[in-house]
Amino acid sequence: GAVVEAQVGDEKRRLSEASARKRVVGQQVKREGSVDWFTNTFTWSLPTSKPSGKAAATNDLIPRLDSWETRWNAYLEKHPDTHYAQHAKRPGNEHIQPARDIAPIGAASQNYIGVIYADGNNVGRLIASLQTPATYAAVSKVLSEETQDAVFAALAAHLEPHGDHHPFEILAIGGDDLFVIVPGNVACEIAQHIAHSFEQRVTSRISHIPGVRLPNAMPFAGRYSGPSSTDEKKPILPQLGLSAGIVIAPSQTPIFFLQDLVEQLLKSAKAKAKEQAAAQFFGGAVDFMVLKSISMVTDKVKEFRERALRDGKDVAPKGTRTHLTARPYTWAEFHGLLDVVRTIKRVGSLPRSQLYRIREVMVNQEVALVSSLEYAYTLSRQPGQVQKDVNSQLGRWKRADASSILGPWMRRAASEQYETIWLDMIELYDMIKILPKEA
Repeated sequence: GAVVEAQVGDEKRRLSEASARKRVVGQQVKREGSVDWFTNTFTWSLPTSKPSGKAAATNDLIPRLDSWETRWNAYLEKHPDTHYAQHAKRPGNEHIQPARDIAPIGAASQNYIGVIYADGNNVGRLIASLQTPATYAAVSKVLSEETQDAVFAALAAHLEPHGDHHPFEILAIGGDDLFVIVPGNVACEIAQHIAHSFEQRVTSRISHIPGVRLPNAMPFAGRYSGPSSTDEKKPILPQLGLSAGIVIAPSQTPIFFLQDLVEQLLKSAKAKAKEQAAAQFFGGAVDFMVLKSISMVTDKVKEFRERALRDGKDVAPKGTRTHLTARPYTWAEFHGLLDVVRTIKRVGSLPRSQLYRIREVMVNQEVALVSSLEYAYTLSRQPGQVQKDVNSQLGRWKRADASSILGPWMRRAASEQYETIWLDMIELYDMIKILPKEA
């Protein structure tokens, strides 16, 4: 039964000893107030070194357990030239605290948050193939280090302190998986940065560990022929990938609801990564969803898309030739999608109302030619440089084994059906920043 009363968030709860131990560990790791409520009732203590000095003075039971805040601050000290570290040094930022709830994270992005859930591809199969404890330990060390560093590097590159808070929450970073909450307007860039860093660094390091056999990777001829990242160095072919689900939603949305959605999106992304692996390409994939309100999706993602985006094999009427989404994406394709959004935002003279009008024609007309004509007419009325920039970006979208793009459409491989990035682009439009060098 319950044996002690403790403050948990904004309320008092009666806790069993097991629950109380869990609560006091979390409280101590986060340096949240006195633990007298625990020590006055129980004799149990954590098996750690005896606190001394400042730790003893602040009633710390477990001074050597590092919170994510402690590790984050250590990362910033080690990387003082990062965007975040530079802003953290500015006057007035001496007392930045972790976000205690979702509100400060959403406040950095007009009250929108991004939930990122990512997981490595085929890591279990790799671990099962290892023959010695030393090899297992070496691989585990690389995965743990590179996953954490990938997250920290992405946060440091794309975020800065907001008010008195670090505008993110790390819920978990495991050996090859992670669950983080960030401001909605940088969620896509952060996820992409994490995946690129993980795939490049893990492949490079693990390939040099004795006893590790990685599969032979092949280039992947996807739907996008442009650059795969903003990294100027030539990327190596990933032999271990990272897939992710991203949900961007109002900060007041219940986390349990977002968790369910992001798990479904990760499952969709990993299914695409598995398809790619059959062609010896082992990079990850990503699926995403932007919610303007909680009521947008009340059932499973797959059923919602079949109904709203004509993305199911048996749902659409016979003869339908168009699919209103191209999700999920490889990471290179996702980079291309973000580039299209940035290009259209940067040129500035393509009004959002015209983007939406093209979308409405695409939704209401199941034959691609009608909306392609609307697209061509709209673009023809723009200045010559705008036409050139937009056509250049969209012209990178094609399939090696199918026809090139037709207006806002591209044909699915070995199929008479078409799919589009247009609705995906509009869904992300408000959540993508123009890069500083483009502004």
